[in-house]
Amino acid sequence: MALAIFAIASNHAQRVWDDKDKEATRHQVTQILNGQATHEDVKTLDQHISDGFAQVVAAITARKPSPPVEIVKPREPELPPALVQHMTITQRRVPSTDETAKYGLQVILQTNINIPVGFAFHCTGSVEKMDYFLVGQGAYMSVLQGYLDDGRTVPFIKIGFPQLTPEAPLVVTFFSRGDIRVTSVEQIH
Repeated sequence: MALAIFAIASNHAQRVWDDKDKEATRHQVTQILNGQATHEDVKTLDQHISDGFAQVVAAITARKPSPPVEIVKPREPELPPALVQHMTITQRRVPSTDETAKYGLQVILQTNINIPVGFAFHCTGSVEKMDYFLVGQGAYMSVLQGYLDDGRTVPFIKIGFPQLTPEAPLVVTFFSRGDIRVTSVEQIH
């Protein structure tokens, strides 16, 4: 009879304990769902639970628990070094196709990265006419060309698309009445 009373009391204590355990678990899950738990938080919690179960199993089987597994966070990807824009500018004499402007000067701009086409050319004299093309490109969008000064010594060209690329340099030919040179090229936006 004493054994039966002990079994009933033990069963009742187990149900009360299970109810408290369920309530505590519900409370913890509610906190996780209502909180701002991240993927890493849940992953860490999962690892702690696994480590805890491993220790319980080891205690039951009377073995030493294995050390907790170290959580290794993934490293941030390393970025390559910053790109530095390098531009090569060459100029050479070319024959003129215009009767009024007998001098021709061809300027070639090459770059190591893709950049928008927008350049002002500072020249030593007045420019009468300007021709241009991007190597390998047949059509252009949003083209704007003209002069930044009244003396026509600073012609500019701006192309919305395509961009200046290492594979497609910009070739600009200036025609003038006198001998001119390009002293500097300024990138404009």
